[in-house]
Amino acid sequence: MVNSPLTILTYPRWIRYGFYINQEFIEKLLKGGIPAFDKYCHYSDPNLKKLEEENYQGSFYGIGLTLGQGKFKGEIVLMAMSVTDGSPAARAGIQSGDYIVAIASDGVTENAVLTDDLSIQSATQLIRGEKNKKVFLKVARKDELLEFLITRDEIKIEALEGRLAAPKVGY
Repeated sequence: MVNSPLTILTYPRWIRYGFYINQEFIEKLLKGGIPAFDKYCHYSDPNLKKLEEENYQGSFYGIGLTLGQGKFKGEIVLMAMSVTDGSPAARAGIQSGDYIVAIASDGVTENAVLTDDLSIQSATQLIRGEKNKKVFLKVARKDELLEFLITRDEIKIEALEGRLAAPKVGY
């Protein structure tokens, strides 16, 4: 490649002078840059890609909780959107609408991470894990704080859920 004045000016300074570029920098560049080029594309880091693949395999090890975001006392926080029937979370007493305050992926209360700055994907990574290992959750329900120590188990993902509301009328 010829180093014409135009070519040199189009490359950022850190590339021209050979500065070291680490993996974190490249991931941030990809996360911000890909959507700018094509709104139908996104960048998935390797950990999130693993979560996506688990969702398509039909089962994973976790507690049977679908996370989302909700408003609690004026703040946007992690919330239990749904609890799978018969799952470890349902047996422990977690309910849809509970707000997840803290998570300890190793089951040790003292190691719990507050969910204030956690994304849904990061929280999901903490909750999923090895079968028969415990996960600790601190949950806000109305005006009380509840603590749960839940043992992970296999969660089967149903491809389609439906019911008959009346003869020949299905949902």
